[in-house]
Amino acid sequence: MAGPALNSQSRSAARDAASLWESSYKEIQNRARQAVDTSTELVNKHPTATVLGACAVGFVAGAILRSRR
Repeated sequence: MAGPALNSQSRSAARDAASLWESSYKEIQNRARQAVDTSTELVNKHPTATVLGACAVGFVAGAILRSRR
């Protein structure tokens, strides 16, 4: 009967999918951690430029939103 074989294949596929999801999640988590570390380092090295850049982005975003009215 195909039932037990199909059940075994389904479990195997589920384990493979879970393993793939877990490794993908860990890779994304690692990349996000690296991005935070890089950003923190940039802010610590160039605080004035970071603040001015954030102000410029806010100014441009505000101008765009205001022009849509």
